[in-house]
Amino acid sequence: SDLFNLPKIDRDSASSLRNLLSSSRKHVRALRSLGQPTDSWDLMLVHLLSSKFDLETFKEWQEEIPSKHLPSMNELTEFMDRKCHVLAAIKANKLPAKSSLNLKPN
Repeated sequence: SDLFNLPKIDRDSASSLRNLLSSSRKHVRALRSLGQPTDSWDLMLVHLLSSKFDLETFKEWQEEIPSKHLPSMNELTEFMDRKCHVLAAIKANKLPAKSSLNLKPN
């Protein structure tokens, strides 16, 4: 399956993380539609996807999960969603406001 060939994220970016999340969901849905028992694959999927994280995201993920706790796929996707929102907000905050770019002197 292409699930194992998802690209590794090389930098902390919302779009890369969002692509990883949406691609993994797409592949899992496809496998589920083929009758595969993906509901019991959390441990493998969490390991597979978190191994694709950039160093900063992986560090944050490790800090997020309590020790001796096996995280679920749902916990991982919630973490990834939150991280995407944070990264998108940071990027938006760094860009100049559109209204200031469109101001013309009278």
